[in-house]
Amino acid sequence: MKKRWLVWILLLTIAAAFAGCGKKSGMVKKTTEEKTAEQAGEKSFTAGYIYSPDEQAERLEEYRVKLEGINEKTLLSALKEKGVLNKDIKILSYEKKDQMIIIDFNEAFGSYFRVMGTAEESLKMEAVAKTFCKNLGASKFSFTVEGEILETGHQIYDQIIGVK
Repeated sequence: MKKRWLVWILLLTIAAAFAGCGKKSGMVKKTTEEKTAEQAGEKSFTAGYIYSPDEQAERLEEYRVKLEGINEKTLLSALKEKGVLNKDIKILSYEKKDQMIIIDFNEAFGSYFRVMGTAEESLKMEAVAKTFCKNLGASKFSFTVEGEILETGHQIYDQIIGVK
């Protein structure tokens, strides 16, 4: 009799273990905070990464930020907030083709980069390219200013910028 009970207990234990290993539905459980935010009409945020030169302008630093969705507009705003770009810069057009992002900026973008020193210009341009590519799933970045190639006192930006 004891053997039968042991066999039944063993079978139930195995069945319970396999039941927990089944496929889960595609639904994602929301945290209490997310549910409360939705009920209150608040916006939900997504984590993104912004790149910015360090204080000595020697290398880029990565910052994790909260964004209202990840797209070219929220990334531009975050770059402005971090001080990588100034507030007058706007995106006139945005396109993503395969692994390449193509952006046409307004003239404020060109004016902003033309007055920088070589190191600052280079690091900030890398920060812009890396921020857009890493967050939007691309490995190449190309841009124009009002449809024209940007020429500063240090660089002519007529090449695609590769991002690792």
